Amino acid sequence: NLIVTFLSTAFASGTLPLNYARTNCVTFTSPAITWGGSFTELMPDNNGAIDPAAYVIGTLMGDTFASASPAFTPASLPSGLTMNVTTTSPTTVQVTLTGRATAHGAANSTNNLGLTFNDSAFTGNNAAGVTGYNPANWSVTFYDPTKTWYVAATNATPVVGSDTNSGTSSSSPFATILNAIAKATAYDIIHILPGVITEQNGPGVGGLAACRT
Repeated sequence: NLIVTFLSTAFASGTLPLNYARTNCVTFTSPAITWGGSFTELMPDNNGAIDPAAYVIGTLMGDTFASASPAFTPASLPSGLTMNVTTTSPTTVQVTLTGRATAHGAANSTNNLGLTFNDSAFTGNNAAGVTGYNPANWSVTFYDPTKTWYVAATNATPVVGSDTNSGTSSSSPFATILNAIAKATAYDIIHILPGVITEQNGPGVGGLAACRT
């Protein structure tokens, strides 16, 4: 408990009021960083570069960052990418990834990217005393190369559509749009060849209007 007691000379009247002594509780908390954000491959480019709008933000309490570029060591960084850490305020850092990942298929996505700050990154010069100084759970999402799926009517000429076809070329198209949708993944293109295709059921896959082709 913190006790503050005023002397009579602190008051213009020279006399002590009833509440001239106060007892308060002072709570000290250990420095800590809270993190938020993730990284996603820039699409539809699909070249291993990370979307500039995807980044991670760290907010520090109980200490301040010592410089505009705090010293750190990256952890589990995909080959071809460079990690950049810059302060946007004395208590906030932004982490970005530049370059192009060498391997960037969906199977190369990870959720264990992180970093470890050096002692010199903090004004208090004690990284281990800061909770969250070494996060290792950021996600990086990559996508498989964009594919084009083909659909043709069952009475089309010269190529007849069939859902037993591969659907991956105009010479082997599917017969239904729904089958193409079921095969497609994010950012794939469905090309409907000339003809009339009648289907009753709507697609069961969501998406953004801006991403439709």
